[in-house]
Amino acid sequence: MIRVERKEEPADFNEEVRVPGNNFVARNPKRKPPKYWNKCRGDLYKAYEGYCAYTTFKINCRLDAVVDHFLPQSRHPELRYEWSNYRLSSSHINSVKKDTEPIFDPFELPEEAFRLAEDMRIEVNPEAFPDEKDLALASETLRRLGLNRPELIADRTEMRDEALRLIEEGMSDEAALIVSKRLLEQSRFLHREAVRKGYVKPL
Repeated sequence: MIRVERKEEPADFNEEVRVPGNNFVARNPKRKPPKYWNKCRGDLYKAYEGYCAYTTFKINCRLDAVVDHFLPQSRHPELRYEWSNYRLSSSHINSVKKDTEPIFDPFELPEEAFRLAEDMRIEVNPEAFPDEKDLALASETLRRLGLNRPELIADRTEMRDEALRLIEEGMSDEAALIVSKRLLEQSRFLHREAVRKGYVKPL
């Protein structure tokens, strides 16, 4: 995870999502709330450039992108139709997260809150968390979201190894920048860490 900059609510969000959603709930308090938030999925994808807020991987297919309620609607129904509570998520992370709380909000993470270990596991950076409670919550966030599951480690390893392979082939500076850009397009967190470790050139 890395810090994500909050994007403004779309101009038609109130008309398309908030008003019809809240009106339905007010008229039908015992019925299942409709998923009006899916009307803004395209806006959410565009606003956050297709990057999952939790894995930082690019979600290449919009059908795999999910409108995640950061604070679960089951316990925070007043935020069910609020743009401020939405995070772009890949479908598999959303299915792991479910109603989990508390976890660190990507919008409120300290800079360099997490770092990448040599084995491609994500680790908490203690220097970013002077408060013991925040440090503990950062560790819990990794665990609860399963960000060090074997398949995610394998994905990060594959991306890194491919970038290193291309660089080790003795590319020109221009080509090295292309590799750096490609890695950024795959994962914002992995690119930042690769730059920090000196694997790729900064853009």
